[in-house]
Amino acid sequence: MINYIDVIGEKETTFYTFDIRAEGNDIIVSPGEYYNQGKLVFNAPKETVLTVSESGSYQVWIFPEGIKLIKGVNTRSDYINILSYFEVPEASSSIELLKVICIRTILRD
Repeated sequence: MINYIDVIGEKETTFYTFDIRAEGNDIIVSPGEYYNQGKLVFNAPKETVLTVSESGSYQVWIFPEGIKLIKGVNTRSDYINILSYFEVPEASSSIELLKVICIRTILRD
């Protein structure tokens, strides 16, 4: 189950258009764009499929070279932003049934 944390954003500060869904053991990130300070910082023209192969804590991050699934805590400093995080227990057969937290930006009214 996808649970969203909505953050108000705009292209002049921070705004992105990615959406996330879970299918089986895959996290699928839609095509999208990431803006910061009015500039397009990252563009993914096609969806990204990230496969979860074992239990543990996971995070989905945007890096300059692409969207990546990180197991454990991200210790790199070259990230652009985080999109999602979740925990996969030992006995899980599908991440579709898990609580997957996704951070998304919405435009100010």
